[in-house]
Amino acid sequence: MKKKALALVFAIVIVAALCVGLVACNNGGGSNANELYMPDWDSNTEYVKIPADFKIGIICLHGEESTYDKNFIDAAYHRG
Repeated sequence: MKKKALALVFAIVIVAALCVGLVACNNGGGSNANELYMPDWDSNTEYVKIPADFKIGIICLHGEESTYDKNFIDAAYHRG
């Protein structure tokens, strides 16, 4: 009987925590509740030129023979 009561209390606590978590995700309602915030584009932004000798290191588990790591290696070599 004690285990059943403890399980019931635990289930109620879990459901209450779920309800609180779902209510906390509300953006306040309104028409913009499902829209993402996008900052205004500033056309006067100055960008820093990356030096030609700039290097990036990637730590991979396997190397190019692994499809997972190969995708990251290919993306690092890609210049758009």
